[in-house]
Amino acid sequence: MKPVSRDQVAEAAGVSSATVSRVYNNPGSVSSERRKAVLEAAERLGYSPNKSASALRRNGTGIITLLELKKEKRPYYWGDLPIFKWFYTDVLHAVKSVIDESMYQLNLATASAPEDIESLKNKTDGLICYDVDQPEEAAMIAAAGIPYIIGHHTKSFDGFSRCSTDNFEGGRLQARLLKNAGCVKPAYITAHLDAVPPHRERLEGFLSVFPEATVKLATGGIGRDTGYAAAGSIIAEADGIAAVNDLAAAGAGYAVSDAGLRVQEEIPLAGYDNMPFLTVLPFRLLTVDLKPAAIYRKAAEMLLSQIITGSRCPSETITPEILL
Repeated sequence: MKPVSRDQVAEAAGVSSATVSRVYNNPGSVSSERRKAVLEAAERLGYSPNKSASALRRNGTGIITLLELKKEKRPYYWGDLPIFKWFYTDVLHAVKSVIDESMYQLNLATASAPEDIESLKNKTDGLICYDVDQPEEAAMIAAAGIPYIIGHHTKSFDGFSRCSTDNFEGGRLQARLLKNAGCVKPAYITAHLDAVPPHRERLEGFLSVFPEATVKLATGGIGRDTGYAAAGSIIAEADGIAAVNDLAAAGAGYAVSDAGLRVQEEIPLAGYDNMPFLTVLPFRLLTVDLKPAAIYRKAAEMLLSQIITGSRCPSETITPEILL
């Protein structure tokens, strides 16, 4: 039986053959309605694009790489904590959902030095770079000369192709939440402010709403136990608590409960990261979702567009949101 052609899919979907090509090569450039029509027609007709042949026509590899940078020398790195492994899984699923609809195949790689990235030059057509948070990392990636998009703590990185979160806005959202609840003397739990720019940016966003003199700052750590200890020592002085992540916020919530106070009703509490364990807490923890899946889905679409058009995409910032 003769294979189904791209033109047949186009006719069945009511679009041009070029639109079918864009759906598989640069899905972000096609409206969701047309993309849905093409994919449904392709499934109905049994159309499966030949990714290897397409790569040969482009003189490319047909491979997009999700690149993770190793950070072994860091005294603290959140990604090393087992409880954060879900984050990469969300990112991987988001990237894969975009690449699977394109003419590319997805590869996974790690790198810790320039030569590691250089070695990918003839093995991939582009890089989606996971959790770049240092300008030196961004410069190392850009120097390789491979099309790339860096995410996600990258909003302040001028001159790079990036898709970022806005940590300042996330901290501001936490503060607005407490302010709207009537707080006038909040506490903020954080740590590693010198070593971790996103922590510093979240605090700066928080302080943009509350005068610094009114905020009780606890910087002893960001785990559950340190959150518990920090909250226990400041409950008498604060009328609301925010934390740089949900781990510390959860610990603070247990401290509030053990003090005989009601979380949210008597002591408003805001965390950050929208971690999966929130659903099993014995109290309601409000949190900021930085939307990792949305960031890296957009990053994948941006990279495909950059490769296909040959022009660098404008940088994007995905705004976090407070989950009530």
